Amino acid sequence: MRLVCAANVQAKQARVSSSMAPAARSLALLLRQPCWGKRLAAAQAYSATHSFQTSGYQQQSDPAGRTHEQPLQQEPREQQQAQQQQQQQQQQQQQQQQQQQQQVSTMQKQALSWQELHRAAQIAAWSGLCYVMPDELQARIQQQHAQLTLVAHGRNAFTGWFIVDGVVPHAHFCSTVRQRTAAGSRSSSNGGSRGGHISDDDADACAVPGGRRERFIFMRGVQWSAQDVDSTKLSQALMRLWPAHFPRIQPKTRNAATSSAAAKPGSSSSSSSSSNGKGTAGTAAVAAGAVPLVAHDGVAELAESMFDQLRPYFDQADDVGMPICFAGHSLGGSLAMLTIVQYQLQSRRRHSSCPSCYTFGSPPVLAHEQGGGGHRVLQALRLPSDCVKNFVLENDPVPRALLSVDPTFELLSSWGAVQGLLQLRQLLAGQGSPLSPGRFLFESVGQVHLIKWTPEGGSEVVPLDSHEIETELSFLAPKPGERRKADGSSSTAGSFMDAAATSDAGSSSSVAGGFGAALSKLVSPLKYAQYWLDHHHGSYAQELEAAALRGVKQQLVGQRQQQQQQQR
Repeated sequence: MRLVCAANVQAKQARVSSSMAPAARSLALLLRQPCWGKRLAAAQAYSATHSFQTSGYQQQSDPAGRTHEQPLQQEPREQQQAQQQQQQQQQQQQQQQQQQQQQVSTMQKQALSWQELHRAAQIAAWSGLCYVMPDELQARIQQQHAQLTLVAHGRNAFTGWFIVDGVVPHAHFCSTVRQRTAAGSRSSSNGGSRGGHISDDDADACAVPGGRRERFIFMRGVQWSAQDVDSTKLSQALMRLWPAHFPRIQPKTRNAATSSAAAKPGSSSSSSSSSNGKGTAGTAAVAAGAVPLVAHDGVAELAESMFDQLRPYFDQADDVGMPICFAGHSLGGSLAMLTIVQYQLQSRRRHSSCPSCYTFGSPPVLAHEQGGGGHRVLQALRLPSDCVKNFVLENDPVPRALLSVDPTFELLSSWGAVQGLLQLRQLLAGQGSPLSPGRFLFESVGQVHLIKWTPEGGSEVVPLDSHEIETELSFLAPKPGERRKADGSSSTAGSFMDAAATSDAGSSSSVAGGFGAALSKLVSPLKYAQYWLDHHHGSYAQELEAAALRGVKQQLVGQRQQQQQQQR
C-alpha cells in the first residue's frame, strides 16, 4: 500500500514540477526527503491555505485535501497592467508639466548680461527716434554708431514707424563708457562703483566682436501733439479695450508669388523671392486661424491696418535670412507685440532665427483666451519665452494698465461688493476669464524686467517670473524697506487723502484706511510727476545704459579677482 501511494505522489510530482512556481518546487523537494508521510501531511495542510500557480493553471485545494487544476483568469491581470500603464503615463505627464513650468520660470528669472542690457538700451534709444520729425530722421540716424541704414519710414493717423538695418555696437560701448565716465555723465554716476575710471585695457577686455546685421522695426507711442494724428480716432480705438479674438482677419497662406507681388517693384525681394518656391516655415509651425488668442480690440485694429503696409519689408528680410526685431515705446511696444504675432503666423522664413520683440513701458494688450499666464501665448505661437522682453520702470504706471496690478483694478477689487462680483464672474466664465479675481483684462507676455534704482546700488534690472509680477509691479502693496504706519498707510504719502485716512483711522475699517492710503499714492502731485517722468522713452534708455555700465564694472571686478587668485 505504501508503495502504491509513493508511486502516485511521484507521478503527480513529475507532471507538475516542470511548470511549478518556486514555492511548489520547494514543496516537491520536501516530499523526496525521508519520513515522507509526515512531510505529505504538512504539505496538505500548507496547500489548504495556499494556491500554487503554474504558467497556465492554478491549483486549488478543497477541505478534503484534493487538488483541482483550473485555468488562470487573465482579465484581472490585463486590467491591472492597463491601470499601471495609465498611472505611469499620468506621472510622466505631471513630470513633463513640472519641467516645463520650471523651464519657463528659469528662463523668465534669468538675469540679463551687460551685453543684453546694452542691446536693450540701444534699442530703447533708437525707438525714441520715432518722435522726431520725418525730415530730421535721416540725420539723426546717421549720428548713431551702429552703421544704421534707413530702409523706410511712414506715418498714419495714429502712429509713426521707421525701419533700419544695422548692428548693435557692443564693441564701441566700452570706449564710449570710458569717455562718459571721465565726463561724469548720468550713465556713469549710477552704480555701486560709480565714478570709477575705465581704462583702455579694461575697454579692450570688455569689447566683444560685432553681432549679426538685423532689421529693426520701430513703432511710435501716443503723440497727441503730432499734426498727422487723428485724436478722435485714436481715443476711440484706445477706449475699445475689451478682449477680442486675434488675429481678427484670418491669416492668408503665404508663398513666394504673393510676397513678390506685394514687394516694391525693383526691390531686392522681387528678384530673390521669385526663386524661392517653398512654403513658409512660420505658417507650417502654427495652423492659420487656430491660435486661441485675444487682444485689445482697438489696438488690434490699428496693428492689422499697419501689417499690410509693413509686410513687404518683412519679406525682404526673410529672403536673405536677416533676423527681425520689433520694438516700441508705450503704445508702440503694444503694436510691436501684435505685429510679431501676425508675422509669426504669416512669415515664410526658412531655418532662420526667431523674431524678437522689445517693449519699453508698454501696456499689455494680449492674452490667451483661457488665461493661465502670458507664457501660454508664446507656446501657442511656438515661440521661445526669451524672444519677447518687456522693460518696466519702477514708477511707470502705463505698463501696469489692464493687468491685475492695474491701480484702478486693485482699488476696486479691494471692495467686498466688487470681490463678490469678480468671484461670480469666475464661476460663470471660468478662472482664466477677464474680470476675474486673478485677471483684469490682459497678461504680460514674455519676460518682464523691472528697472529699479537705489542710492547704494544704482540702476538694476531685476527679472520677474509669473509669480512675482503681482507683488513686484503693484503700486499698492508695501515695498520692502518702506516704513508703514500703524493703520496701514504709507509714511511717505503727504496729500490730503492721507491726512483724511489717518484722522479717521479710529472709526474707519482697515480696508478703508488702506484704500485712502493707496489712493493718496496715485493723486500725490510729486508721485504723479515721477510716474510720467519714468514713462518717458529717454528714461528707459538712460537707466538701461546705466545698468549695462554696472554690469561691465562687475565683470571687470570679477576678472581682476580671478587674475589675482591665479597669481597667488
